[in-house]
Amino acid sequence: MGNRATPLFLFFTLFALCLSAKTVTAQQCDEIFTDGISVNDDAGLTTLLFAASIQGGDANLDTPNLVDFAFFNACSGNACAATGVAAESTSPPFQTGTGADGPIVVAPAAAATFPLGDYTDITVNSQSELTFSQSGTYFINTLTTEWRSELTLPPGDYWINGNLSIGQRAEIIPASPGTVRIFVNGNVNLGGDSSTAQFASEDLLIYATGSIDVNFRAEFNGFLYSASGTATVFWRAEINGGISAANITMQAFSTVIYNPTALAAGNFDTFCSGGGGTTVDHLQLSLATNASTCAANTMTISICANMDCSAVIDDYTGIVSLSTTTAHGNWSVNSGLGTLTPNPDNDNDGVATYAFNDNDNGIVSLDLANTHAETLTVNASDSVDSATGTSNNTTFSDNAFVITNIDSLANDVIAGRDHSFRVQMMRRAISGDPNSDCAVASNYNTADVKAWISRDVDDPSGIAPSLISATETQALADSEPALINLSLPFINGSADFSLDSSDVGKYQIAFKDDGLGFSDQDILGNSATLVVRPFGLDLQVNTNPAAADSSGAIFTPAGNNFTVSVRPVAWSSIDDSNDDGQPDNHADNDPGNGNADLSDNTTVASFGQETPAASVQLTSQLDQPTTGTDPGLQDGDGTIADGRILDGFSGGVNNSASTNQVYYPEVGIIEISANLSLTTYLGEVRTITGDSGYVGRFYPNKFAIMEDVTVGALVFDSQVNEACTTFSYLGQNFSTEVYIAALNSFDNLTRNYRDDFAKLDASDTFVWSAVNNGAVDLSSRITLLGVNSIDWAIDVNNDTTVDYGYGLIDSNLQFNRIATPDGPYANVRFGLLPSDDDGVTIPTADYDLEVDGIAGNDSVEIDTLDSVFRFGRLQIGNAHGPETVILPVPFTTQHWDGVSEYIDNLSDSCTVIAASDISFDDPPNPLSTDANRTVAVGGGTSTGTFISLIPATSISFVGGDAGLSFSAPGNGNTGNFPIDVNLTNYAWLRFDWDGNNNFNDDTALPSAEVDFGHFRGHDRIIYWREK
Repeated sequence: MGNRATPLFLFFTLFALCLSAKTVTAQQCDEIFTDGISVNDDAGLTTLLFAASIQGGDANLDTPNLVDFAFFNACSGNACAATGVAAESTSPPFQTGTGADGPIVVAPAAAATFPLGDYTDITVNSQSELTFSQSGTYFINTLTTEWRSELTLPPGDYWINGNLSIGQRAEIIPASPGTVRIFVNGNVNLGGDSSTAQFASEDLLIYATGSIDVNFRAEFNGFLYSASGTATVFWRAEINGGISAANITMQAFSTVIYNPTALAAGNFDTFCSGGGGTTVDHLQLSLATNASTCAANTMTISICANMDCSAVIDDYTGIVSLSTTTAHGNWSVNSGLGTLTPNPDNDNDGVATYAFNDNDNGIVSLDLANTHAETLTVNASDSVDSATGTSNNTTFSDNAFVITNIDSLANDVIAGRDHSFRVQMMRRAISGDPNSDCAVASNYNTADVKAWISRDVDDPSGIAPSLISATETQALADSEPALINLSLPFINGSADFSLDSSDVGKYQIAFKDDGLGFSDQDILGNSATLVVRPFGLDLQVNTNPAAADSSGAIFTPAGNNFTVSVRPVAWSSIDDSNDDGQPDNHADNDPGNGNADLSDNTTVASFGQETPAASVQLTSQLDQPTTGTDPGLQDGDGTIADGRILDGFSGGVNNSASTNQVYYPEVGIIEISANLSLTTYLGEVRTITGDSGYVGRFYPNKFAIMEDVTVGALVFDSQVNEACTTFSYLGQNFSTEVYIAALNSFDNLTRNYRDDFAKLDASDTFVWSAVNNGAVDLSSRITLLGVNSIDWAIDVNNDTTVDYGYGLIDSNLQFNRIATPDGPYANVRFGLLPSDDDGVTIPTADYDLEVDGIAGNDSVEIDTLDSVFRFGRLQIGNAHGPETVILPVPFTTQHWDGVSEYIDNLSDSCTVIAASDISFDDPPNPLSTDANRTVAVGGGTSTGTFISLIPATSISFVGGDAGLSFSAPGNGNTGNFPIDVNLTNYAWLRFDWDGNNNFNDDTALPSAEVDFGHFRGHDRIIYWREK
């Protein structure tokens, strides 16, 4: 006993270990949040304004000072009163990161997913979504979300070394059940109409060193704590949980509903104690029933969160104290990263402590060596919640079988795979003398023993395993057989065997030699408790075409539920080429690398029949597009249940479970993974997984026309661009710009509809409709001349960052003329129904344009402004005048007035005639040569000019007039010449000049004559003579 630590030394050792263990603040949660509101400063003030209300607590508020202007009995129907003392306060040591993972900026109307990390500043812009994908501890400098954004948080601790600002109508959403604790070294601002309503109150805590503002109509489920600032609950804001601050102001009609039940259930560890969540229910201890005084007996300690230990506290870092009922034994670490004290333990008193490491995941294996032949139990207690546990009885014998795991997979036993062991008969040289030597009994050569399994209480009572010896294979019973049942030839005290397990289970292998041929006492031995798991999970997606790229077959629209089934399977050598116990190429986030095919593996019958039953969690990873948005597999179950968790396995030869309540909200190709819902299986940390391979192709559920919608800095304004700004001529080309969005089944943008996954291009179907005055169907006269481009990469924020899922369709159309004049049409509306290669279009329910006069809308309107169309013509008249003055020539555009005549089109300042289509003189000289504008007249010349001319190129009309005139050729220079205009390229300006009742086939204007030296007299003068 000379090496035994002194009591004083042991005290300081235990004290140091307690400090290194997980910190659990002594302050009780219900001493901090004593009512709906509680003030934590000794000089603090509570102010209640008109109609403020505190419900669920009593009328006595823990606040040194109270000003009550509520004018009603604000405290649960009673008048509020101040106790005059403050509630308890707490201040957890603040943790900071390094910002090694840099900033996060989510662009407007975008979505992003990020893993566990150490970030600097995080900004989630308007209508955007940020999802953190892993539970754990995050470090952040500042976190800001803007209008209508969504922040999805898995359980964990979020340390923000700056301010937290949640925008108006923004949401904080739980990713999965569990507690989110947000620690802010600064101020907290929860914007107006913001919400955490999807949280249970016990699952959200926000701590701030500075002030907290809960703005107008905000809805907060959870608990808020300000260490030194003022908390203000603004107009009609509501808190369901509790709030504590140095000073609190509740503005008019604000409400706090105290929820002490949630407070008791909350896991607010590191902030306060006394809540739920990580409370240790008990310690589960398991070790072999029979052991040798010559070899250590391995004991597993599990930190149980519930009565059946179906959940362990995987972040437990407390201290467990151990002792044996006989006060004998020495402890050592078998598998664990924590600290054993004393170490080495050689005082043989059965006492030790083990401080868990966070990476132990709540389970550790310790070895107990005991040189005393005796029966004992182990008692344990933890330092956090004073939980206890007691092991089963274990008997140490001087002559005993010691079973050793000699397999390459150590203690990871897999159904369907033979697992190798060695059993040795160990004996002490002098029985009863703990100081005598131990060795393998080399003269023990027995061939026949009894063998069986001893099932654990959690065992699913499945198919019993078989034991393969050198000479036979024998199925093992669940209890000791009456007679010898196994030929197991020992050679020099040792025998190797394999365990052949076709089913899952949790049990010990037991051996017994009661033949008394070697010893006058029975020789017994048990293995450590073994957990046998499935090899993997065969995951199948119903009707999945398994598209490998963007050209592959479609699966289901983004956002639609689909069916996934999971089957636990046994090991097969062809699926585990490296013999690592995992299906080849699964769990690598690469569906194209040849995942081992588990569909033909034998079903494991009893997975999911354990106590408690195992369940499987489904997740997904985006494979394509490679730089796309990945929101992950989503829960499609409208109830509180999560469709991504599969339980209720059927058991038996067809054992499986399925769900039809999952969906993927984006376009693309994914891989789905199945894993255990918990980190443990039958109380041991195990990896059981299976991947689907390619799942997809997912495609949009529909398109939507974007008309006068603002996203970011861009206004999506689909429009008809009239050829002449305010109108178009019938038969004239005009353009349209249509903004379109590819949406999922929830009408949310699919941001992966991009690159090769965007299947709407210029070659697809575009059905155009048109109606005038909401009554005249003009659709048959609309011709799509061509789609110029479709751009699926649009910068909505003018920041050079491309945003996907929105498209711009640029098209040319024509409103066809008929044989005779009609119109004008002054109130034309257009509709469009696009359809891509996958058949994605706009559903009937979204139609908003009535076209054909039959009840029910027929299309989707692209522009809320009316378009104007006119039946036009171009006309030119003769001109006569003296040779001494400028001679104007009428050259104008006109349109049918809808009654009886053509009128000048004064709004036409867009018609342009190519110079090559206008000729002066005879033979015609086209004006594409600018010198041809000058014509010989008598002995002089006359030059034609226009109101808007690009020489040798084009003539433009202004106010419907070309402004054509000719200069005076000079006195005595008389003569005439023709003007010819070619209308081949101007079908919309033709007229029935030849009188054949076809207004579309005259490809030239009748020649006009310009005559100098003659002029038209007065119509009422018959004869005029000069004197």
